[in-house]
Amino acid sequence: MEKRFLYRLIFGFCALCLLVWFILYNTTWGRDQRYNTIVTHYSEDQFADLVDSVGYDYSDHNSPKLYLRDGQNIDLSFVLNHKEIMGKCQSGDSIVKKKSSLSISIFRSDSIMTIIQLKFADTHSH
Repeated sequence: MEKRFLYRLIFGFCALCLLVWFILYNTTWGRDQRYNTIVTHYSEDQFADLVDSVGYDYSDHNSPKLYLRDGQNIDLSFVLNHKEIMGKCQSGDSIVKKKSSLSISIFRSDSIMTIIQLKFADTHSH
C-alpha cells in the first residue's frame, strides 16, 4: 500500500513539474522565441511586384493576405497593423519590401507613395 502511494506521489510531482514548465514556457520563454522567429521571418522576406488583390484566405483560418501578380501571397497574420496595410493597398499598386527591412513601400500610378512600418506584438509589455 505504501509503495503504491509513493508511486502516485512521484507521478503527481512529475505531472505538477511538467504543468509548471508548460505554463512558464508559454507565458515567457516560448513567447519571446515565437516573437523573434516571426520578426526574423518577416525581416528576411522580400518582394517587389504589383498587387493583384487584397483579402482574407478563408481556407487558411481567415488569414489576411496580399495577393501579388506573380502568384505569391503575403501572409499578414502576425502583423498587428495588417488592416492599415490592407486598407492602403489596391489592385494595381506596386509594393516593395526589401530584405532586412520591416517596412513596406506602396506606389500608386498617380505617384502616391506610402511607407508602412510592420508592427508586431511586443512580448515584453505583458
